[in-house]
Amino acid sequence: MITVHIGLGKCASTSLQKFVFTNMVKINSNIEFNNKELLFLARKHHLLPLSIKEKSKFDKILHNGKDHLISGEDLINWDPARLEEAADLNLELFGRSANIIIVVRESMSYFTSVYQQTIHEGNVIAASDFFVKPDVYDKVKLLSGQNNRLRFFNAKEFSLKYIYSLYTGRFDSVFFVPLSKVNDLLFLKEIYNISDNEMKILKSKLVTASKANKSYSSLAMKLTFQREKILNALGLKSYGSWDRSLLEGLTFNGKKEYANVPFSKLLLIDKIKQLPIRIIGKFNWRHLMQEVVDEIVPYRKYKLPKGLPILQESLNKDSIFLKKIEKECDILSKIGKIK
Repeated sequence: MITVHIGLGKCASTSLQKFVFTNMVKINSNIEFNNKELLFLARKHHLLPLSIKEKSKFDKILHNGKDHLISGEDLINWDPARLEEAADLNLELFGRSANIIIVVRESMSYFTSVYQQTIHEGNVIAASDFFVKPDVYDKVKLLSGQNNRLRFFNAKEFSLKYIYSLYTGRFDSVFFVPLSKVNDLLFLKEIYNISDNEMKILKSKLVTASKANKSYSSLAMKLTFQREKILNALGLKSYGSWDRSLLEGLTFNGKKEYANVPFSKLLLIDKIKQLPIRIIGKFNWRHLMQEVVDEIVPYRKYKLPKGLPILQESLNKDSIFLKKIEKECDILSKIGKIK
């Protein structure tokens, strides 16, 4: 059996991965969660088509007798204009019989979180430069190229109902879960036939866990932009995910070969190389904002500025659709099923 959690991004993905999916293997020993090579090849296929050899390796791992549970929020593609392309690639990778899990939330809060994630990753850009009109999007994408990096966001291309239709039209088993219903974990109960006692354990781990990757507060956003102004005045800028080489995403293990190795286990030469990287990793700007500023100062949510090219009509339609899905979840939860 193949189960793939593909997003949406900023919809409890990190919490599910850290506190639920990792514990699924303890409940069912045949489950393999996020086989590293499998996830790497899946992500690579979304950048460049896999070679015949790579596709053969992917299929061999995917059908090795294990119940694969794969979670990669980037597999849905965060760019609204490339949702259909990503759906086709996922069908090609995993096959129509795969269980697809998609967690969704109210669209305006989703747009806000996606924009803040851009800032988290060091790509400090004004919201008015990030959210663009369709005609502007077409021009800037033509100039910047299709490189799977979300530099511009065309909100008019985004629709929850559209995403729903893309995946229900390609896969036999799609679990479209509102963020407000994630803690129920009924989608996992339906897929894996989990006992009530095991469900209690998983729910407890999710509900009591600290919130992962919390979005910057309004103050943290303000401080980040003030910092960027100072850097710009000195002819500098933040080093973000957009500045990293695409080769990192195309090389298995890449530059992260020592990332999970205890510092004490490294050779002396590797300790010298890793020391500054690990220090910076612990005390970088994002850590300062999320773990210090937003823990000490009373938290106030950041709101997108007004006047962005986001259609209120589309937001209203998504809101109606989301409420319908939530209502269906309430009805189905009474009989222990969700679809």
